[in-house]
Amino acid sequence: MGSGGESLWGGRASQPLLLLLIMGGMAQDFPPQILVHPQDQLFQGPGPARMSCRASGQPPPTIRWLLNGQPLSMVPPDPHHLLPDGTLLLLQPPARGHAHDGQALSTDLGVYTCEASNRLGTAVSRGARLSVAVLREDFQIQPRDMVAVVGEQLTLECGPPWGHPEPTVSWWKDGNPLVLQPGRHTVSGGSLLMARAEKSDAGAYMCVATNSAGHRESRAARVSIQEPQDYTEPVELLAVRIQLENVTLLNPGPAKGPKPGPAVWLSWKVSGPAAPAQSYTALFRTQTAPGGQGAPWAEELLAGWQSAELGGLHWGQDYEFKVRPSSGRARGPDSNVLLLRLPEKVPSAPPREVTLKPGNGSVLVSWVPPPAENHNGIIRGYQVWSLGNTSLPPANWTVVGEQTQLEIATRMPGSYCVQVAAVTGAGAGEPSSPVCLLLGEGSAHRPTLPFSLTPAFLSPCSCLTLPALPPCLPGPHCLDCPSP
Repeated sequence: MGSGGESLWGGRASQPLLLLLIMGGMAQDFPPQILVHPQDQLFQGPGPARMSCRASGQPPPTIRWLLNGQPLSMVPPDPHHLLPDGTLLLLQPPARGHAHDGQALSTDLGVYTCEASNRLGTAVSRGARLSVAVLREDFQIQPRDMVAVVGEQLTLECGPPWGHPEPTVSWWKDGNPLVLQPGRHTVSGGSLLMARAEKSDAGAYMCVATNSAGHRESRAARVSIQEPQDYTEPVELLAVRIQLENVTLLNPGPAKGPKPGPAVWLSWKVSGPAAPAQSYTALFRTQTAPGGQGAPWAEELLAGWQSAELGGLHWGQDYEFKVRPSSGRARGPDSNVLLLRLPEKVPSAPPREVTLKPGNGSVLVSWVPPPAENHNGIIRGYQVWSLGNTSLPPANWTVVGEQTQLEIATRMPGSYCVQVAAVTGAGAGEPSSPVCLLLGEGSAHRPTLPFSLTPAFLSPCSCLTLPALPPCLPGPHCLDCPSP
């Protein structure tokens, strides 16, 4: 060959080819990107607190942690320890000062951020606040001994100790947890309200405050119940007739009281002796299936003489309502029963404990349904969708029924991020926070269709109507989606 042939490998013409090869290799490198951000945490002990941080990048980035903007030394006596996967361990909380002059203990241990760096750049995570659980000893208000008359309203006040997280309050009677009866007992701001005192309410009551730091018990308050001295049975109350005329669903609005959820307006007419009743009580329950055992009636003292609001209900339920007159401990006959079906709403909370587990060429997504009080109807299934990236394009799946897991085939290594939302007859509710899993080389390949994706559990791919969701790709691009 002539000189031109030599230049292909040994002459000047080899320089552009060599540069092209070098640039082609570098094109695969990319700067870091945070995949899993650390989350706010409460240090509860005795085990270490964990802060997670995952990042992608090529070359693989180096992880370092900062506390309040300052890099951690990771050298003893520093209580922090860095694991190879980038997780930060706090072996013990730093020493804190003691409360004095009535001031609360400091619960804030600082704000942590992680940095992922390679030669192409640095990515910084969101800040995560670490705090410690605290519960002081002294109650702000101790319950007091009380004497009440049968039929009267009784309130035992309790102001729990200051704590972080804010402590929950429960009541005990005669050494046992008090079973709260709907309509008779209400706990608000820590205080116990009894709508109508009965002889069986006599006893020793104790207020118990509990949070992650422990629990505190108040003094025992002695409650005595007496019969009214001039009590006579109001025989005329038996002649009262109540006609429940209307039950109307009120328009949803900002919560105005201690009872969340929908509310209804009850209207009734009273006939018989002139105004014999001292109060009126609403009785309500969810309607059972034909032939089924009826649910117990809940009671709620109404603040009205011919109409009143009743709250604390649940969306997507069929209710029965009636009204009862009373004077002291005497009760008149119940009214007629009216039915009302409350419409379903989308779930007001996302599924919980969403996890991703690697499998044999797949990723198993599992979750727990939202809390029952946030269902707002019947959970008919779940929407699961990916936050499209280089490993998995945007796609979504509909899991029908009570199934709480889904197996997704993996084609290549990389990050897999998903969200899950519960679905009622009103639509999909609030989605869960993104959960990601990073698969390395050799851990992802396309498997056969798993059982959990058979048509019995998985409907054909369809685009979500929720705002701010990534657009769904056409049907053939959905992973392992059965043909319609």
